[in-house]
Amino acid sequence: MNFIINNCKIIWINCMLFLLACPVSGRVFKAKQIKITCRIMSLLLLMINIQSWAQSSTNNSHINKLEKKAITEKDSLEKKLLTPEDYKLWSTMHSRNIFISSDARWYSYKLNYENNIDTMFVAAVKNDRKFSFPSGSNSQFSNDGKWFSCIVRDKGLAILNLKNGNLQWVKGIERFNFSKNNKFLIGVRKSMDSDTKNSSLWVMDLEQGKHEMIPGVSEYLLNPTNSNMVYIIDTEVKKAVVVRTLEKYPASHTIIENGSNSYKKLIWSSKGADLVFLEELPSKEEKQKKYKIIYYTNKGGKTKIRSLNPSMDSNTLKGMHITQTFWLDELRITDDEAAIYFNVQSQEEPENITDKDSEVPVQVWKARDKIIYPMQKFTMYNPITLAVWWPEKDKTMLLETHDLLSAALLGDQKQFLSYNSLKNAPHFSNSPKIDFYLTDMETGESNLFLKNQVNNESNMVNSSSGKYISYFKDKNWWVYDLKKKTHTNLTKNIGVGFYQREEDNAHSGAIMAYGSPGWTEQDREFIVYDKYDIWLLSPNGTSPQKLTKGRQKQIQYRIYKPTSHAFKVNTSNSEKYRFEQSTLKPSEGVLIKSIGEDMASGFSLWKRGKELKHLVYKDMYVSNMKKVHNKDGFIYLEQSFSTPPRLRYWEKGMSDHRIILETNLQQKQFQWGYSELIHYKGPDGQKLRGALFYPANYKLGEKYPMIVNIYELKSRDLHHYKNPSEFLGAGFSHTNYTADGFLVFMPDIWYQFSDPMISALNCIEAGVKAVVKKGIVEEEHIGITGHSFGGYETAFVITQTNLFATAIAGSGITDLVSFYHTMNGQYLWPQMNSVESMQFRFNDSFYENPEAYYRNSPINYASNINTPLLLMTGEEDHHVNWQQSVELYLGLRRLDKECEMLIYPGEGHVLLNPKNQVDFTRRMKKWFDKYLKPDKNQTGLNLNKN
Repeated sequence: MNFIINNCKIIWINCMLFLLACPVSGRVFKAKQIKITCRIMSLLLLMINIQSWAQSSTNNSHINKLEKKAITEKDSLEKKLLTPEDYKLWSTMHSRNIFISSDARWYSYKLNYENNIDTMFVAAVKNDRKFSFPSGSNSQFSNDGKWFSCIVRDKGLAILNLKNGNLQWVKGIERFNFSKNNKFLIGVRKSMDSDTKNSSLWVMDLEQGKHEMIPGVSEYLLNPTNSNMVYIIDTEVKKAVVVRTLEKYPASHTIIENGSNSYKKLIWSSKGADLVFLEELPSKEEKQKKYKIIYYTNKGGKTKIRSLNPSMDSNTLKGMHITQTFWLDELRITDDEAAIYFNVQSQEEPENITDKDSEVPVQVWKARDKIIYPMQKFTMYNPITLAVWWPEKDKTMLLETHDLLSAALLGDQKQFLSYNSLKNAPHFSNSPKIDFYLTDMETGESNLFLKNQVNNESNMVNSSSGKYISYFKDKNWWVYDLKKKTHTNLTKNIGVGFYQREEDNAHSGAIMAYGSPGWTEQDREFIVYDKYDIWLLSPNGTSPQKLTKGRQKQIQYRIYKPTSHAFKVNTSNSEKYRFEQSTLKPSEGVLIKSIGEDMASGFSLWKRGKELKHLVYKDMYVSNMKKVHNKDGFIYLEQSFSTPPRLRYWEKGMSDHRIILETNLQQKQFQWGYSELIHYKGPDGQKLRGALFYPANYKLGEKYPMIVNIYELKSRDLHHYKNPSEFLGAGFSHTNYTADGFLVFMPDIWYQFSDPMISALNCIEAGVKAVVKKGIVEEEHIGITGHSFGGYETAFVITQTNLFATAIAGSGITDLVSFYHTMNGQYLWPQMNSVESMQFRFNDSFYENPEAYYRNSPINYASNINTPLLLMTGEEDHHVNWQQSVELYLGLRRLDKECEMLIYPGEGHVLLNPKNQVDFTRRMKKWFDKYLKPDKNQTGLNLNKN
């Protein structure tokens, strides 16, 4: 066809040249004859092109695949094979270490290496200037973008002037910050004297280059709104809290001072006018330190200082002491600066929960206890209690009581949510239904607000101003108006489902919402998700607005991260803030993440009053977008299976998104495969998909061994770049195997409630058959592997099919019934709670539906296993007890089946010891090679190699 087209083009061109050479008088052709000739030639070319187009359109998809395969085959002839010796060349760039300066001139990032020194970099956005800091960490730009600093191990603090490239070093700095006015750099400098633990406050004037040292400083905190800071002096002879201005001529003011009691835990209010901290009280007891709260305020030039000592309180706090715990925020000042929240605990020793009448220390586990014995000492006995103090009123109040054990704060600080998650216990769900009350902050009076509501933070969101409480119930989002005391259904008439269904891979039969990111500023709208889109709901229930148009194209949109200060985010993990969500500020711009059913992804920008602006959307994994603080510019990360992570930058006025950093350029020297999303149908006709990764040495027409890697929805890994590595917690990396000539298939699994393993079997078999149908798989050489829940699935699947030549199951459940009747040693809850309400997706208890448990338990079908099996577990695995692997091992041993088990001492649910990681990764590879590449020379793998 190409030959015919090319010849016709030659004839056409010659004809045109001949006509152009003819005299105007028309001795050869008249004008009419010329037109007829042109039309005939044009018609001939058109017919040929139409035929060619039709043929190419029919085979377009196939040709694209052939082109990819041809490119891969060509690469295999020109590039090197990747071996484990080469893995050390790769680096990892973590998104948490990517920053861009406020003027968009500079960006910083960190590369981590397996066998090299991790290095921090700062580089120019628009040219090749770059600075490197081996062993660097904790990087910061100054607010004006003129300075960069990071801490370098064994060298100290690096201070880089980004304007002239001048670099200074200060030894001993442990932590640091730039002042808000960009004039100073402040840090804590440890003592150079090894005999003393005293540290100093180090202050540098960035403009003049002068340094100042204030000895004996243990802690400092910058004011959030101005150029002040506060610090604590803690020496043998002096204990003090000092406020200091950060100006050319600084002024200092000592708030409080004494000679013996230390201070700690500095907290500014959000407005920067109030300050609270703790003073340690003298105590003969070493186990439990006691504190009092010091409150300092400076409004309009008038300063006040007050204190609260629970041991001096004869009413509310009598017999209590202020607690210090690593998982709870100790202090918090309300936004109106009127009250302070803190935690207290009884000074009495926790009640002994052993049998008091017994002569030996015996544990007593009662079946009707509200919670099981191991959890009792953390909750029911001597619990930590939330309290509030109004300094101006000299009033205190306990917000959590014996009847209502838990409290969650509301935005207006006038009321709070109260509830008792242990009422009607024992519960056998991790999200039981409970009653919620509203308690008045002044009077302590509680009134029932919501009955029989699922106790899950994703199903309830408080507005930031405290006007509303939104909650999900009966398949709809509701809002409660605290002033009017009315409940309004916001979604009943929209006509779209806002709750997860079985086909959405929900974890339980309980109706759960797709979620909500919170409210917009001033409680103007409540934001919720359906399966694809973002909705803005007015609190009065009128005029719902769909912000995105994802359903038409099957693209899911979700609120991502702040641009500038577009989020007010609470980062506490304590109970008292659990229903508090982010406040979004669309006027400043909010980033929206999008991901399609085809795994393409990108970002959009939402600003109030403007159309949604699509910033980027492509057939890659796009992530970690950050907005430049002072201009309309963005930096983001993109990657695919065959494209190492790279950074792009775009700002208003640029036609293209510029690549400013490419990692792992050495990959271009090696053969590499590619990934493909494949679609197929399950046995019940459901639409399924999976990610297929081709081997690096792929050649069209040849077949390859294949490994199936399973765990719920694995197609999400389609565009994720995975470094080749032997330091793997679960032993498996698809990159390692595609580099060595394997196909790797990761199918999605869609679960039916109460039949998770039957569902897994059906989805996996359907996926494998779809890949085999392509004619690229050595059908007798297919392996399967999974870890944790994937290990459970692996162990079950091989009891039902002989499709696989071998299997490797890591840290998996093998006896569902015995697992159901054990405890999670990591979280101290019964495993039956997880089985009935989480990943296992059982709607009924074992005693209500035992057959469902038996038919989803691998051990019941152990005699059916004909697949050689390798089991791996950690001897200290408290998440899935290592005895689960032992059970199946012993069963197969008794049945004279082929099975090996690896138990790693000192390891938990995943391997953390690097030596163990390498050992298992190599053992896994050797096992798969043995059964999937039987002709491969096994002597090439040395398990003892460092």
